[in-house]
Parts: sequence; C-alpha cells; structure tokens
Amino acid sequence: MHHTRATAGGFLIAQFLRQLIRQFMRLLSDRRRQARGQGNRNCD
Repeated sequence: MHHTRATAGGFLIAQFLRQLIRQFMRLLSDRRRQARGQGNRNCD
C-alpha cells in the first residue's frame, strides 16, 4: 500500500460513507418497526 494523500482521503471518505450507510440502515429499520406497529424500541 502506498501512503499518499489520495489514499488517506479515499480511506476517510470510505469510513464516512460507511457511517452514513449504517445510520441510514438504522433509520430504515426504525421506520419498518414503526410501520409494523411495535412501540418498543431496542437500543444497540
């Protein structure tokens, strides 16, 4: 692996995208849970 500024930037962007996707999935699952009509929320 070459440690260049470009790779570091790409790694940061990938990490950020992963975080965004995780939040988005959590939001989707929450909405699905609400649609089903279950009032109780589980915290990870």
